[in-house]
Amino acid sequence: MSYEQRYVGELVFGSAKAFNAAVRDLVREEGCDLSDCAFEKSVLVLRAGHKLVVDVQGSFPATVFETSTFALEYLGERAESGMIECTYDSGEAEPWVERVGPDAPDDDEDGAATA
Repeated sequence: MSYEQRYVGELVFGSAKAFNAAVRDLVREEGCDLSDCAFEKSVLVLRAGHKLVVDVQGSFPATVFETSTFALEYLGERAESGMIECTYDSGEAEPWVERVGPDAPDDDEDGAATA
């Protein structure tokens, strides 16, 4: 069964080298299979200013949310600034929202959607 999911925001890295190392470690050390994410590896490309910009929306299996959020959280822990909002909507309750990255609020209450 598929559910609506959205991943939107940006993370800023200190350098392209730091970003590439984070992606490499995510795959090699953490064993994250990016083919199980809502986004393809081709989405993980830095733009000017060492920014990773993510804007992906679609209908995916529930397990994709866990893998995608883990991957973005891992990258967010290695970024210098920014935030990505990950939203999961089962259609049965309020959407579940996870905010990841250095600029994510510390008191973020998971499960509370924001407008």
